Amino acid sequence: MQVEHFKLKPAWIIGIVGLIVVIVVGVMLLRPKKLTGSYSTDVTVLFATSKDTMKFTRDNQVVEYSDGEKTNTGTYKIDGDQLVLKLGKTDISAKLAKDHQSFKITSASGMTAFAKGLTYKLDD
Repeated sequence: MQVEHFKLKPAWIIGIVGLIVVIVVGVMLLRPKKLTGSYSTDVTVLFATSKDTMKFTRDNQVVEYSDGEKTNTGTYKIDGDQLVLKLGKTDISAKLAKDHQSFKITSASGMTAFAKGLTYKLDD
């Protein structure tokens, strides 16, 4: 009994490679460049703890709340895994998790510099 060998034709190989390229490019383009929802963290200064929340909208706006009271408004931009916020006169840089469920502040200007290292998580 003879076993026939299946031969891939060049057209099939080109088609498969083309399909893979289309899928990879599609996934990259569909990756969200915007955040929506509220991200929160607990901030402790001396003996006082407060909840800091940043609410993001699809129009690249962000509003910051401290214990439920609005404290700042601004804009945000995502570039890869980098999140850049401009809240009033404060600039904040953060590393965004791949699943966009959290971000960690890597640097901040002015009085907000103490926020470096804080991790904000998406509220349920």
